[in-house]
Amino acid sequence: MTGVGIRVDANVVAGPWPSDASASWTADDVERHLDRFTLSCALVRSALAVTYDAPSGNASLLKEVEGHPRLLPSFVLGPLDCGEHGADPVAGARAIWLLPARHGWSITGPEAGSLQDVLRRAGLPVFVDLEETDWAGIDALCEALPSVDVVVAGIGYRTLRQAFPVLDRHSRLHVDLSYLAALDGLELFVSRYGAGRVLLGTGAPVRDDAAPLFLLSRSALSPSEQAEVAGGTAARLLGLAGDPTGDPTGDPAGDPARDATGDPTGDSAGDPAGDPARDPTGDPGGDPGGDPAGDGALSVPALRVGSHPTGRGLTTARPHADTVADDVPDIVDAHAHLGSWPSSWLPHPDADALLTAYDRTGTGHAVISHLSSIWGGDTPAGNAAALAAATAHPDRLSVWLVANPNRPQDAALLAEQLESPLVRGFKVHPDTHDCPMDDARLDWVWRLAVDAGVPVLAHGFAGTVHSDPLLFGAVAARYPDLTLIVGHSGATVDGFRRTIAVGQQHPSTLAETCGSWMTGRWLRRLVEALGADRVLHGTDACLIDPRYGVGRVLGAGLSAEDQALVLGGNARRVLGLPAPSPLGGH
Repeated sequence: MTGVGIRVDANVVAGPWPSDASASWTADDVERHLDRFTLSCALVRSALAVTYDAPSGNASLLKEVEGHPRLLPSFVLGPLDCGEHGADPVAGARAIWLLPARHGWSITGPEAGSLQDVLRRAGLPVFVDLEETDWAGIDALCEALPSVDVVVAGIGYRTLRQAFPVLDRHSRLHVDLSYLAALDGLELFVSRYGAGRVLLGTGAPVRDDAAPLFLLSRSALSPSEQAEVAGGTAARLLGLAGDPTGDPTGDPAGDPARDATGDPTGDSAGDPAGDPARDPTGDPGGDPGGDPAGDGALSVPALRVGSHPTGRGLTTARPHADTVADDVPDIVDAHAHLGSWPSSWLPHPDADALLTAYDRTGTGHAVISHLSSIWGGDTPAGNAAALAAATAHPDRLSVWLVANPNRPQDAALLAEQLESPLVRGFKVHPDTHDCPMDDARLDWVWRLAVDAGVPVLAHGFAGTVHSDPLLFGAVAARYPDLTLIVGHSGATVDGFRRTIAVGQQHPSTLAETCGSWMTGRWLRRLVEALGADRVLHGTDACLIDPRYGVGRVLGAGLSAEDQALVLGGNARRVLGLPAPSPLGGH
């Protein structure tokens, strides 16, 4: 495991998944993942150990990785007092995963005592997904294991208030990139704690494999910091030899080991969608000539000319692309916000920071609503704030007017504001406004949208009484002329399925792609089921870093034509946006 530029995916799952929610990767699929992104090795845990039985899953993992020296086994452990993990529960492992919520135990309970004794003696790095505990549990774990490196995966964007005090207290606590989702969260964590506290981990195939790598490649980190995150941190924690100073951006050009599809979620992974659009180079852009720029894994957009105007942008931003490439995709974010979030600290709630983030991804335009319109009682004031931001940046921003169904007195003002060339339609949030999608209180909003010929973007979340995608179908049946966009495509795997079902029945509904559990695999399925012309790219910025959303689309294996529709073409058609400027909107 020596060489220049060691790159490690420290968060991969291998083995059969019991449902279709996630792909099932074999060891060969993991190898293809490594080849696709020019990764040196992967730290792998067993799907069987996650979903069924940890001891038998750990044992099967050791057999699975035999003959695959680039696959490093990580064991799932739990309480040891029952003797289920044997006399030497860490034998053969390079790291340990803890899944207390899924496996029915508590990090802070007495059942954790004997496990902590073993972990202290073993000295192996310990991984915990934040969904399995909370920051108080992480704090207690670090207190109990002061000499052990702990990695928190999937921290999302909602818990920075809780995260920072714990990370401040424990210098051996780290985070991975599987879902470090706060806007500019990577830069924020590295500036606060150093690159040695952050490591690359994708969470694939449960989470998206491409998005974290795009996040890192489009970061404002220095080359040495990028290399540390890409492999240096993991190499240190895992005791791997190597020089983590090479190019961390994942250039797979000329890699003879890449398989014919370049996609580890193909037939062998049990994905019936397959990947017919990907050309033999593995380039999701579908260019039969390959990618002369040397990035066949992601069709990465170049930064636009003038992408960091004076006074905007980080001085450490990568200067690698200061000319316009002929094949730069047109990117429109159809679901974005400005403002603050009551239960979470958002590092960058303002337009200037949002545009800087868009500059890194090559996003030319975004349609925003203001979070104060959604969460606050004065909806017109929030809409006015969104309009002011768009007025200041009319080439980059336009507006979703939030319509609160509990405020029919706003109808005349909203109708007047629809006349502005900066307005694209309405945004409704049934959950926050406590009004189900099919409630009669929303009828005045639907009628206003139909009369004006504008679309409505509605928050969608499967399983809720307010915004389950099935409720969108009831609205579409009553208002067939209403263009209704299912926000987040229903947010969960059940939501994706229901969005597809509703869309197949009601052609006036469209899917929008932002959310914490969307993957390239499910994005492909939306495109295949509904047609590429009915899927819109969105990111949920400024809540979520847009690099996750863009990277997910670029790595999804769509044809060049479908990718262009999803990334920007559909939004321009549906929302009435003008064609992009050749200078990217500047």
